[in-house]
Amino acid sequence: MPAPFIQAPPMAAGLDLRRTRRTVRLGRFSVWACLLAGPAGLAAALIQPATTVVAQAAPAPVRTSAAVAPADPSGYVAEFVDAWLRSDANAPDSSSAMRALRLAPGVLLPEPGEGAKAPQKVTAVRSVARAGGRWSVTAAVQFADGVRYFAVPAAASAAGDAVTVTGCPRWWPGPWQRRRPPRPTG
Repeated sequence: MPAPFIQAPPMAAGLDLRRTRRTVRLGRFSVWACLLAGPAGLAAALIQPATTVVAQAAPAPVRTSAAVAPADPSGYVAEFVDAWLRSDANAPDSSSAMRALRLAPGVLLPEPGEGAKAPQKVTAVRSVARAGGRWSVTAAVQFADGVRYFAVPAAASAAGDAVTVTGCPRWWPGPWQRRRPPRPTG
């Protein structure tokens, strides 16, 4: 008996047509399965029972008789001193002058002398609460040639949520300084 003849699969351009047809059918089946999974997921979500969340009532706020500590205006005053020292009364439209005037509308801008240096760093080092919501804040200002201290008066609102600078910064002797600053000549 002759050996059975095994017929070669149909080929076109070197590709097995049966395997290609199976791959196409599998791809088509996968696409249809994905398209049908969306509505099936929606139906499953709609069939599930709805869960209700019961909101609990918030506890009523309790009033205390403790006094609210006023906010410390140190950072606000430090920003003002930096802007004030960088500003010039002859240039009220400069950005630093406008910033200083926004922080303290009633304060006059300085008239810097010849060769006045801009501060490198301003830090509030001490703040003292006075009566009636008034504060005295001492700011240390680092210049290229050393540190100078300035005292700045400020006032806080009764609620402690607003701060106003009420006067110009004035030179103040530092912790170890006991003499007045040198007077400009000329």
